[in-house]
Amino acid sequence: MAGDDYLRHLREIRIKKKRPPQSIAEVLGNASFRNTLRKKSRLDRIKDAWRRIGDSLMSEHTEVASFRSGEVRITCTSHAMASEYATHRHSELLDALNTELDGKDRVSRLNFRAGRLR
Repeated sequence: MAGDDYLRHLREIRIKKKRPPQSIAEVLGNASFRNTLRKKSRLDRIKDAWRRIGDSLMSEHTEVASFRSGEVRITCTSHAMASEYATHRHSELLDALNTELDGKDRVSRLNFRAGRLR
């Protein structure tokens, strides 16, 4: 009988400690907090390095879209800018990006495309 009383006691405690329903804002807030604790992905590291090597104009009008097999795809707000970076500044930006990444993620090619930034 003592065991039954103890189990009843545990059930009562459990019932008393039920949490009230959470709002969507609370759930999403907790989820975004957990995401800040996760380890940075390769793409996140490349995006951060890209922001650090660029000037304000480049930061405003370009963004790293993807990374695959050593190739970084960069979206630019205009075709002229994509062409400028691809033809005249490709090697300079590639060297600066690899230097900033410090050997952690090797980039072999930059691919500039015109498109809408996210």
